[in-house]
Amino acid sequence: MQRDTTCLLLPNPELLPGALSALAGRNVAVGPVVMRRDAGRSLAWTCRLLELTADGSPGVVHVSDNLTELLIQQDDFLIRAMAARWLRPLAGLSPTQRHWMANTLLALFGSVNSSAAARSLNIHVQTLHYRKRRIEELFGPVLDKPRARLEIVLALKGRELLAQRDHGADSGL
Repeated sequence: MQRDTTCLLLPNPELLPGALSALAGRNVAVGPVVMRRDAGRSLAWTCRLLELTADGSPGVVHVSDNLTELLIQQDDFLIRAMAARWLRPLAGLSPTQRHWMANTLLALFGSVNSSAAARSLNIHVQTLHYRKRRIEELFGPVLDKPRARLEIVLALKGRELLAQRDHGADSGL
């Protein structure tokens, strides 16, 4: 135990439920199950996750459920550089429009079809089609490239995570 942090190395994942019940009411992060030689890495990722999720409310978070967030937040400078590169087409929009378009991009890239994307946004499918056409106008043919789509998603998620961490501060776009 150090300060408000308790670190447990469990030799068997079956011991986890008992350990979690003993730590009820605290912020707890659970690292991945690894070989003994990689315990230090597991601990480092677990501590980083605790830093990223330290919002004051007790609960359990798992590294395995937050891999994207941990990967994206390795370097704030890189997040901002990626957002500057890929999200520039959104910069001329109002903050509300930028928010709508960012969420629409994530829904489109993360859904199997337009109907599912519209449902996830709680909007009519025609509204989604309007936004999609506007996004295509803003971004152009770059949206057809898988790598660009991936980097746009990473930039959007990274910007979102930075804004959350900075308590809703403007993300720099």
